[in-house]
Amino acid sequence: MRAVVRVCRRIVAPATPPAGPSDTPAERQRAVQVARAFYTRLVTLADDYADLYSRDIRDDEELIYEIFRETQKQRGVYAFFREAAVDLSGMTFTPGAIKNGEMKVTAKGSYVIHVADTTEEVPEDAVFAMVFEDHDWRILGKEDKLEKSAK
Repeated sequence: MRAVVRVCRRIVAPATPPAGPSDTPAERQRAVQVARAFYTRLVTLADDYADLYSRDIRDDEELIYEIFRETQKQRGVYAFFREAAVDLSGMTFTPGAIKNGEMKVTAKGSYVIHVADTTEEVPEDAVFAMVFEDHDWRILGKEDKLEKSAK
């Protein structure tokens, strides 16, 4: 039976992997929207935050995120973050070229978080590595350039 399954898979499988998305401005903007969503979902402790990540790293990111969310609950501030507002108007998102279903998006500037009666401006200089999977862009990694330069 296993031999039959293997033979069938070879017949059904395409000779070459499916092509990634075309390198168009519209497709690049789809990836930028995922990078933008990263900040809003992170700050508001969104339930679907981990969905932004590639399946290759999603489980690890989800574990870290759930620990972070639980910490906010224990501190008694979870509800405040769920109602937070994130202003990304001070950020610029620059998409790179799409090649083989991968690309980079640079996020630079600062974003403002409004939580309860507190407002905080957060400087940012990061590069998102993106991968196209399941018909959408996903985060494969994020390099924080500000943290690197501070070391």
